Amino acid sequence: MSPLRRLMYFEKDGCAPCKELRPVAEAIAVETDLPIEFVNVNGDNGLEHAIAYKVKAAPTLIVIGDKGERLGGMVGKMISLSRTLLLIK
Repeated sequence: MSPLRRLMYFEKDGCAPCKELRPVAEAIAVETDLPIEFVNVNGDNGLEHAIAYKVKAAPTLIVIGDKGERLGGMVGKMISLSRTLLLIK
């Protein structure tokens, strides 16, 4: 069995690109057969996570490994299903 990976999506209230890309981020966890936990983090309430993973802009999607390490990520309009699936595997 593959280790559990966490997909963290950082967004902010009132951010149009965040709202537009959230369905893409949510679909990524469904489109893979790997064990993925999807976590939505609102930048206004999840400051400790944003600091811990050095998130500087919204929207940001990062892949976290089973030991809590950041494996990769994408910011803004770079977020896509195919690119994220490559990061996860």
